[in-house]
Amino acid sequence: MKDVVTVLIGITAAALIGGATNYLAIKMLFHPRQTRYFRGKRLPFTPGLIPKRKAEISKSLGKIVADYLVTSEGLNSLLRKPEFVLKIETKLVDQIERLSSSEDTLEQWALRFWTPGQLEQSKVRLAEWLREKSREGIRSYWIEGGWSERKIGEWLPAGNGEFKTRLIQQTSDMIILQLKAELETPEGDRLLRSITMQMLEQAGGLLGTLAGVFMDEDKLANKVKSALYRQLDSPSIKGTLSGFLERKLNQAEELTLGEIISFITGAEADVAIAAYADRLLMWEQWLDKAGQKTIGELLAPRKEWLQQKVPEETSRGLAFISSRMDKLVAVLELPIMVEEQVNKFPVERLENIILSVAGKELKAITWMGAALGGFIGLLQAMLMLWTR
Repeated sequence: MKDVVTVLIGITAAALIGGATNYLAIKMLFHPRQTRYFRGKRLPFTPGLIPKRKAEISKSLGKIVADYLVTSEGLNSLLRKPEFVLKIETKLVDQIERLSSSEDTLEQWALRFWTPGQLEQSKVRLAEWLREKSREGIRSYWIEGGWSERKIGEWLPAGNGEFKTRLIQQTSDMIILQLKAELETPEGDRLLRSITMQMLEQAGGLLGTLAGVFMDEDKLANKVKSALYRQLDSPSIKGTLSGFLERKLNQAEELTLGEIISFITGAEADVAIAAYADRLLMWEQWLDKAGQKTIGELLAPRKEWLQQKVPEETSRGLAFISSRMDKLVAVLELPIMVEEQVNKFPVERLENIILSVAGKELKAITWMGAALGGFIGLLQAMLMLWTR
């Protein structure tokens, strides 16, 4: 009986030691989390393995992720998978469908991501960017495109002789008609009387005296008006006016567009064009109006067209990303990113995650240590009994 008790005590002690040793070893992976000191000296095995080596583990994980898990080749392979492409296209089509019926305005949608202050700053920056781009575009077309040096004659159609003749004829007829109409107005009548009286005063002598005695002012003005009408309808006046207009038109054809704009505005043509563009392209007001439009109002008329363009644009977008994947991965700096994230990750949460996933296995290791210790205790007890 004494021998049986000795064997049982040996087995129990060894099992407790084996189980406690494995349990303690598992706990020492995470505990203690802080360095412990006794009389100014650091206690051994503090902190635990993972807290102590957290920086090294983070760096190693970052390198493993960048070198073996998230690589440009692997990401490009993912982008080429038909099921991945189909998933992207399906999500885009569904998103267009959902947004096409949205009653949210662009401003309300933007406020989901930005504060009101950030939204206003973004609108100001966008308006300034659009203004600068419009200036650059106008400058490119105006100067680099040679528009400022193009002559007016270049804008007229080829073989424009008949067109010029018709334009001159119509313009001269219009001028004559306007002159006649002006003579029929009260202002024209007063001007004609004033001219008539000045002519009589300048004539002087016997002619002026006789005209003043035998003809009153109204009759004289009417006679002068009739004479003017006859002259305006005469071929000589029409020919003279047509010749004058033809000469001026030929001179105008030699003027450049820049010269005409400078003449009209009184400033350099490129400066005047830029100023006019700023007044015309009031980007702030346009952005405010655009912000009040609903997303559905903007997308609904174009929904089918957008959905049809999804496969083409998805393919183009993925190809663009794939062609620049190496640079994208390099810019992301995955090793540093993973290292920073792991360093920020609390050890407590890491322990809970590991225990929730491998808790049964870790308990099994503890019990295995106890079983192995009990077996060793049994062997020791048997050896002691055998050698006694």
